Parts: sequence; C-alpha cells; structure tokens
Amino acid sequence: MRYLAFDLGAESGRAVVGTIENGRLALEEVYRFQNRPLLVQGNLHWDVYRLFEELKFGLKAATAGYGDIVSLAVDTWGVDFGLLTEDGILIGLPMMYRDPMTEGIPEEVNDIVSREDLYRMTGLQTMRFDTLFQLYALKKKHPGYLKEARSLLFMPDLLGYLFTGMGMADLSIASTSHFYNPSLHCWETGLLEKLGLPADILPRLVYPGTTVGPLLKEIAEECNASDMELICVGSHDTASAVASVPATNGRWAYISSGTWSLMGAELEKPLISDEGMKCDFTNEVGYGGSIRYLKNIVGLWLLQGIRRSLESRGVKMSYPEMVEAAEDAAPLRVLIDVDEPDFMNVGDMMDKVDNFCRKTEQPLPEGPGGYARCVLESLALRYREVMSLLTSLTGEDYDTLHIVGGGSKNTMLDSFTASACNIRVLAGPDEATAAGNILVQAINRGEIASLEEAREVIRNSFDLVEYLPQDTETWDKAYERYITLRG
Repeated sequence: MRYLAFDLGAESGRAVVGTIENGRLALEEVYRFQNRPLLVQGNLHWDVYRLFEELKFGLKAATAGYGDIVSLAVDTWGVDFGLLTEDGILIGLPMMYRDPMTEGIPEEVNDIVSREDLYRMTGLQTMRFDTLFQLYALKKKHPGYLKEARSLLFMPDLLGYLFTGMGMADLSIASTSHFYNPSLHCWETGLLEKLGLPADILPRLVYPGTTVGPLLKEIAEECNASDMELICVGSHDTASAVASVPATNGRWAYISSGTWSLMGAELEKPLISDEGMKCDFTNEVGYGGSIRYLKNIVGLWLLQGIRRSLESRGVKMSYPEMVEAAEDAAPLRVLIDVDEPDFMNVGDMMDKVDNFCRKTEQPLPEGPGGYARCVLESLALRYREVMSLLTSLTGEDYDTLHIVGGGSKNTMLDSFTASACNIRVLAGPDEATAAGNILVQAINRGEIASLEEAREVIRNSFDLVEYLPQDTETWDKAYERYITLRG
C-alpha cells in the first residue's frame, strides 16, 4: 500500500509518498513548496487557499507518479486556526502565531483566570501565541470574526476540511490550544465561557489514527484520487515526529528539531505539578493517548533568521555553508539567551544578536560563521538547561537523547548537544514527521500492528548517527557563563 503525507512547516511544505516493504519504510518526496505568511492590514496571516492549491498539486504529482494511493494525512504546526461561518465559509485568513496581536494578552487573561488555574486545567506552558490567547485577542481587536464564527478548525484540520468537507480535531492538535484538558480528555468549555469566548465553535475530538472520510468528489476527480481517504494522524507535526522516534527502551528523551526545538519525554499520563508550571513544561497528546511532556525552545528559527539577515546584506549562503563557516569561528566566544522574547519575533536577526551582545557586554560575532556558531552553541546550552529540568521533573535518569527532524542533519548542533548535555545522542531520522505521519496511516490500515512495530520499522529503515560527549569540562564552564547571561 502507498500512503501520502502532507507535512507543512513555517517555511515550507511537501508531499511525501511512503511504502513499507519487508519491514522497511521507503519515502519519496514528490512535491515541495514555500510557505510564507502574508502581511495584510498590519496583521500576519497564512494564505490557506494557496496552501490548499499547493497540496492539490502535490496530490496530483503523487497520483501521476505512483498510481493508487490508499490514504493521505496532513500535519502542520500547532495553535493556529481558521474560523468558519454557518455555511462553512472561511472568515478571512488564519492569523499567524508570530503576529504581535497577542502581545500582553496572557497577562490580561491571567487577570481573569490565574496562570495556576490555567495550568491545572490544561497542563500547558504559557506561550503568548497559544490559541486561547489568539481568540481573546480577536475578541478585543477584531470582534467581527468571532460574532460570525460557527466553527473553529486548526490548520491541519482546516486543510483536511477543504479536501473532505468534514471538520474535526485530533487530540494532538487540540492539546496545543490551551483549552483542552489532557487529564479529562475534553475541551475546557467553562474556561472559554468565563473569558467571554464562544465554546460552541469547538470541533468534535478524535484520536490520532482516526479515519476522517473520502475526498470530495470534485477534488478526487481533479486530482485523479478516487477511493482515497483522509486520515487524522498526529496532526500536530511534533506528534507525528515523536511517533517515529526510533527508541528501544524507556530511558530516552527527544528533541524534535526544526524551526522550533521541542524537547521532552514520552509519558503514559499527564504530569501536572506546580514545579512543571514554574518551569513552563507542557503536556501535549501523542499517538495512542501518550503524553508529550516537553518544553518549546526557539530552535533553528534563529539560524533561519541569520540567513535572512545575510541575504538582506547581499550575502547568500546555504545552511551547510553556514555550518562550514561556523567550524572556522572561535568556539564559545559569544552566547545568547535563545528564548529572549525579541528572538521569537520577525525582524533582522543579526541586529537582534548584536543588541543582546551589547546589553550583556559581549563582543559582537565575527562574520557569518561567528553568528551561526553563536546560535548553535547557545541552543546546545539551552538544551542542557532543559534536560536538567526534565530529569528533575520526571525523576528519570535519561541515557539517550534522540534528535529527529530536519535539524538532526545539522551535525555541528548534534555534536554540540551531546557535549553540552553530557549524553549520548542518536540523530535521525531527519524525515521524522513525514515518517510518523505515514506510519500512523499504516497502523490505521492494519499494515503495522502498533507504535512499537512502527518504531522498529524506523530502526530498520534509517541510518542513525551516534554522537558522544567531548570536552565536557569546557562545556561545563560555558554553561555557567550561559546561566549568568540568562540572569
């Protein structure tokens, strides 16, 4: 059987066809496209109609090249959503999570519902762009959206709705919203009502691995995709990525490395504690009802920003070229607090790094390699800090850190992470999200029996690269300096 995964990130999207034969997974990327937000009347939006057209191009490429495909599934980033009218028409374009509309909104919400009560209900760390805060910001600044809305669909489900006409939300994407209760497995409708937000717009909840239904007739005919069904996999891309972690025992942690770094462990049930709230750890749902107990860290967005800054200065470099330049830069010369709020926003990243260096009385990075090395070393030290918190909160002594996703191809960051965290690192697969997406489809179809078997397929299919700690004393000293810079 052949399966089609649509994997959308903040920079790009792609269509990947997957097949399983003799216990091995083969992936073939058949289409790729850019994903850029639109700035319209002062707000950042996702051009969801263009994205849907790109997905249809991907579907056409897949059916033209491979013939019969039994199912498809869409995964995207979390929190963002579209609102539909009673007639199922999209109201405007979905807001992008990096839009400044939500600045200051968490504090306003906490004046009504305390941070402690929010955490006890949802188990989520506070991120200003969470769905809850976006909805509250819309109520204040664009109330017409909510007055007309009759349903809310998260980005992967909205794209799925355009394919099938059916709307729902799987638990993995719902659990990023800040109004889903992972302990009670339901929406926190009372929370929305207390904040004056409509609770009747929330979609039906389903488990990852649920069949949504067939494609609309006109879509199936246009794309030559008859008899194909849409599956709700782990529609949040991190859920799909974690499903493909090639782990063999319970003493492992992971980083899903891409634009964001999602670092955590897989638990059987939510871990909601005062200590977890203080450390801003989050409880999100994975395949099979597991919990992704993790922390969001600004990831390779920083390196992407440095690349854009260089391009604006007339210097074009690929990511491998930036890493190569970083190898020649002085080690551990400049460090930044990667979670400084300013680094999360759109803007000139090199200027932001320079401003942080001036504020902390450090020299400025030297050349493209200096900026790239600064970012990668600082990320590795932030991983060490979060790993220490994870160990303390879960009481588990982890012996292996799996790095999956596109960032696992960054050999310098992988090596730095092993040394900074003083832990064995296994890097790969880099196609983790698409692989997890397809393997959950295969479980749905009965070709694979379980998540454990799916992870065995991953181990059989991809070459993993091992990194062991090096020069740990130097990294220990750098970590002390890093903590001082974080204040």
